[in-house]
Amino acid sequence: LVVTLFYLLRLRRRRVEVPFGPLWEKALNEKQSSSLFKVLKRIFSLLLQLLFVALIVTAIADPRWTGESGVEFRPAPKASASHTLLVVDRSASMSATDVPGGRFAAAIQAAHKVIAGIRPGEEIMLASVGRDFSVVSEWTHDKKHLKNLINELQVEDSGTSIDAMQRFCTNAFQALSNPRLVFITDGAFKEQNPDALNNIDYKVVDVGSKMAPSNVAVLDFSVRAHLGNALKYALYYRLKNVGDRAVKVSAYLYSDPAGKAKTRADFARLAPAMAPMIHHLEAELEGSRAALIIRSDNQGAADLFAADDAAFAVVPKRRMVRVQLVGPANLFLEAALQTRSHVEVSSRSESEFKTLKGFDLTVFNGVAPRVEETGNRIY
Repeated sequence: LVVTLFYLLRLRRRRVEVPFGPLWEKALNEKQSSSLFKVLKRIFSLLLQLLFVALIVTAIADPRWTGESGVEFRPAPKASASHTLLVVDRSASMSATDVPGGRFAAAIQAAHKVIAGIRPGEEIMLASVGRDFSVVSEWTHDKKHLKNLINELQVEDSGTSIDAMQRFCTNAFQALSNPRLVFITDGAFKEQNPDALNNIDYKVVDVGSKMAPSNVAVLDFSVRAHLGNALKYALYYRLKNVGDRAVKVSAYLYSDPAGKAKTRADFARLAPAMAPMIHHLEAELEGSRAALIIRSDNQGAADLFAADDAAFAVVPKRRMVRVQLVGPANLFLEAALQTRSHVEVSSRSESEFKTLKGFDLTVFNGVAPRVEETGNRIY
């Protein structure tokens, strides 16, 4: 319509006075003879430009052949992402071995595949999520650098802080045009706000297995002072079989006498004479920490998740028991009392004895002085 309007417009001729009219007659005659050709030329030019406009409009509409009669018009495809946030789940469940090579190895392989598929002009930010959400690299298109960082990732004994990842994406993607999130995980977590990423180009790469798990986990383990025996500790633990068949397991007790253990390998298994396998709820322990480790006794029923096969507990410090030994020297009695590390023995003669106060127990050996105060005593 606009093109046609321009062709209908004509410039208004100006009136010009000339000194001698016959000089212009020849020019006017030639112009009149070519007027028909000019009209045809203008019409052809108009049609040609209208054709170009129609082609441009059709190209913008992007018509597609659907195999049926008629033409279907579809919107233009979404532009490729220029920024991709690659997040690798490194929570404890990623150490499971229910897929070839283990879940985390599959996650690392999937991350390398994403890096290999970087498009020209696309930048990647590498991050990981476990107990916390951690940014591993800034926005970059350096594939070699990203691959090296991926190979350095390790699993940690923690859950998946999915909420922290959602908050980071919501804030970081605000200033970016058409960002993309690729999350490599086994899906072993519960989202508190599953709709938080609805407005984001979000892709999940699942490296978990859909098969029924074969796993026995230690849910609780604690050590308390024994109520009936001050020389021993009471043990409390709870196991759970999350598989679909019965599994026989053995629970073994480990201790940390030096108090320097950092991993389960640093704990010392108790000698067989010291109840290596837990059958009861009392045991003698040394050190400040203890470990409970379970192992499957069934052949062909390998535990697929080793991270929850061990639990650790703090051994409460024993209160020192002060014993007062009154009477003549008795090496055998004194040695018997001092065999316990938490017993402090003070020996004195009958004449040196003054009071029961300040001692948990007073032992009168061969003497019986008159005592009017109350307290724990043995004659």
